[in-house]
Amino acid sequence: IFGGLAALCFLAAPPGFGENKLRTEKFLWDRISTDHFVVIHPRGYLSKAREAAFVLEDGYRRITGELGIEVREKIPVVIYADHNRFEQTNILATVVPEGLEGFAETYRNRIVVYIKPSRREFSYLLQHELTHIIEYAALFPRRIPSFYLLRFPFYPDWFYEGLAEFEADRNSSFRNMIVRDRALDDRLIPMYTLFGFDHLDGRDVTYAYKQSGEFIRFLSMLNSDNPRRLVETFANQ
Repeated sequence: IFGGLAALCFLAAPPGFGENKLRTEKFLWDRISTDHFVVIHPRGYLSKAREAAFVLEDGYRRITGELGIEVREKIPVVIYADHNRFEQTNILATVVPEGLEGFAETYRNRIVVYIKPSRREFSYLLQHELTHIIEYAALFPRRIPSFYLLRFPFYPDWFYEGLAEFEADRNSSFRNMIVRDRALDDRLIPMYTLFGFDHLDGRDVTYAYKQSGEFIRFLSMLNSDNPRRLVETFANQ
């Protein structure tokens, strides 16, 4: 979520005047390790960390299998107890933008999220950010800052976020309902305007995510290999 921001967060500037982060507590951390992940979690949240690890491993096998991509190194996953503590993260140098629920760092190959109250929403968030990490493995095989800076702007948000939306919940009835409703009201956002989402305001950003996800689902309905082919096409540019 908010992939463009997270992708370049390793070059982020410190908070501006009047935008300092408020940190109200010192965090104590523990970790568990699986085949493909190191899950770093607040002390006392082992059960949630195990739940996240299960979701991530299951998602990794499914998504990498479908897209034909492997991530070479274990993926660090930092989990905060709630959104208030997530906003205090020092992983992002900048103030956490309103509405940001998680991010996947391109250069450090790291996922950062918080525990959502709903198990379904937590699972969706984890798999959404995991898809970004898998995308980055295909698109940025060389972990060199200048390489990211040169290539990242050439990939459209409808692809980045649409694929993550789709893989996080391939047959989302909620996403389908939103897009159908807007289609019936002739309020779909033209796809050619969704190379970036920065020009969109408020709810239109959410609609852009959902519409992009449905676009990827439409492509997969035409041919189940189309998502993989799409990734390969962008990776080979």
